Order: sequence, then C-alpha cells, then structure tokens
Amino acid sequence: MKPAMDDQSVAQRVLDHIANGTTDLGDAVWREPVANYRSPERLTAEIQGVLRRAPTPFCPSAALPEIGSYVARDAAGTPIVAVRGVDGTVRAFRNACRHRGMQVAAGSGCTRAFVCHPARAWLSGLRQGGSPAGAGHGERALRPGVRHSGRAGAGR
Repeated sequence: MKPAMDDQSVAQRVLDHIANGTTDLGDAVWREPVANYRSPERLTAEIQGVLRRAPTPFCPSAALPEIGSYVARDAAGTPIVAVRGVDGTVRAFRNACRHRGMQVAAGSGCTRAFVCHPARAWLSGLRQGGSPAGAGHGERALRPGVRHSGRAGAGR
C-alpha cells in the first residue's frame, strides 16, 4: 500500500491531471454490492455511527437572510428547524414543541411566530421590530443569551 500524500502533493497531482487531460487508474475495478445501498440495517448503522456523531451541514446561511427566516427539515432522521434570531444569530432546534411534540414549522419562510398549539396560543416568535413575542411557553426561543432545552418552543 502506498503511503498517503500530503495536501500540497495531492493538489499538484490534481492540477497535473487537469492540465494533461488524464486521471488516476486503479489496479482493478471496484464493484459495490447493490445490497449495501438497499440495506435498512446499514442505513441505521450509518446514521447512528456517522451522521449523528458529528455536526453536519444543514442549510447555507444565505437561506436565512433576515430575522425570522427559517428552514425546517429532517437531518439524520430528526426533525430540525433552523431560525435566524433577533440578534442575527442562526440557531437550530428540534422541530417539536415540548407540550405534545407537535411540529412547529414546515418547509421554509420567514415568520414572526411559530405556533405550537393554536387552540391554546402557545407560540415562540418575534414581534415587529425583532423583540420576542410574549405568549405562552416558547417566548424565549429566539432571544439571545437564554439557555434553551434544544427544542423549538421550549418551556421555561
């Protein structure tokens, strides 16, 4: 087995291939078994052993251009909502309220409030001008300097 190349050598090799219209070739063709792509057990192991062990990119900062901008989707099987708070900082939370585990956001957009349970008006969000809303359990979710439980609409 050949020793690993340093970064400068790898970069030079790539540039040489581009200049010469060439590529590296292996000694043999590798064929990945199709079962590896279709195995639920392998997927679960990769989610647990790789995707949930380290931070992974969720969305570009440009997708959250202004206060109240949000993106909600699953990451490694966990529903997440990322939102730009009143201080301009992007934070991510589990996309579920503490009360009943209801989803608080879907897709993407810009809002002043995330409604957790409409019948009881529990929400977390922003007022005009960027100040936190003041109704129910989740009013602190977008305020900087407040310790959160890691869930959107977290209680006090």
